[in-house]
Amino acid sequence: MNASYAASACPADPIHRSGPITNSVIPILPACRFANLCYRKTMKKFLPALAVLFGIAFVGLAALYWLTPAGSLPTYIPGFEVGSAHIHFKHGLASLILGLGLFVFAWFKSAPKKA
Repeated sequence: MNASYAASACPADPIHRSGPITNSVIPILPACRFANLCYRKTMKKFLPALAVLFGIAFVGLAALYWLTPAGSLPTYIPGFEVGSAHIHFKHGLASLILGLGLFVFAWFKSAPKKA
C-alpha cells in the first residue's frame, strides 16, 4: 500500500493494485458512500484557511493603497501612475471590504455544524 494513502483515516481511500501493462501502482476508487464526506471534511479545513490568507493579503493591499502615492506603487498593482502623488482611497476601500468579507466567510465556514 502506498504510504501517502496509508496515513489517511478516510474510509473511502483508494485500493491499490498493480496495473497489467505498466506494472505500476494504480489507485482504484471504490464506489463508497463516504467519498463525499471525506471531500467535505478536507474542504471544510482548506477553504477557511485559504480565505484567511487572501483576507490578510487584501487588507495589506488596502494599507499599501492608503499609505503609498500612485507613483510609488509597484508597477504590477492596479492604479500605478508614473510620477503621480495621488492616493487611491477607493482602491484601498474596495480592497479592505474584500479582505474583511473573506474573514467573515472564513469565520462562518469554520463554525461547528448545528445538530
